[in-house]
Amino acid sequence: MRIGKKDNKKIFKKITLLTILIFVILSQKIYSSKGNGMVVEYDGSAGFCPLGDNNFTLANADILYDIDTHDYPYTFDLEIYANYTVYNPDDAVNVTFAAPFPQYSSYYENISIIVGNHTIPYCIEDPEAYKDDNIDLYYLTWWDTSFLIFNISLPKNDSIEVKYELISINNPFHGNIQSITYGLFTAHFWNEILHERIEFHVNGTYPNKYKEQLYGYPEINCTIENHENTRSYIWEWYNNNLSPDVMDVFIFYEFYYIHPTYILMWIIGVSGALIFIYLIYYLLKPKKYKR
Repeated sequence: MRIGKKDNKKIFKKITLLTILIFVILSQKIYSSKGNGMVVEYDGSAGFCPLGDNNFTLANADILYDIDTHDYPYTFDLEIYANYTVYNPDDAVNVTFAAPFPQYSSYYENISIIVGNHTIPYCIEDPEAYKDDNIDLYYLTWWDTSFLIFNISLPKNDSIEVKYELISINNPFHGNIQSITYGLFTAHFWNEILHERIEFHVNGTYPNKYKEQLYGYPEINCTIENHENTRSYIWEWYNNNLSPDVMDVFIFYEFYYIHPTYILMWIIGVSGALIFIYLIYYLLKPKKYKR
């Protein structure tokens, strides 16, 4: 059975379309698998909280995020300095506290927990290890979360200051949205919160968006302070534990950056597809015979 020129053209068109379709599907899989699809990556921490039932008051929480984005859109540096004043109205007790942070943040280093003038030991654990300690894991599942765990002794009917420092250098920007957050979902674990202030101090490229207002709390808005070459995003409130539905405050960056590696991959892929199509066409092209 001989294949005519029209049949050759139909076969050629089908093979061409199939090749292009396969190439598009594979390139999308490669592209998305590298984290550069339409995804959101989180970086930051959440307010630390006591594990289990308690009667403690968070008298004051002062959190500073010092964010350097001069290397945008490649990397950013994040330094977290948090000061907490905890009041214990009962007898002296030894308490386990936890500070949640994203599990993937392998770039975190120089973590310090300071009570008084002393640095105390800590460990990093999965929240599943504490599922029986009255921890509502529902509010931690939106992150791949780990716990920074530490123990401190709270004096009887007195306050103690806890400092929490975390330095994260050369974090890569991921995906199309990079969110830097401070989680508020641990606020309802306290018996009472008297004052909380959170400041994101940005040095370098400023974010595209930020949390303008806390969900359900129209009186708690973000205040922006412009300094020389820097900008601060500040949220502050008094006498409010916040609803568990209030997840976080954040800033985030939207960008569409294609790494040179992906450009090279596209060029190689397109070239390979064109070569394949040409070879198929050459093999199916009717032969001309000399008479």
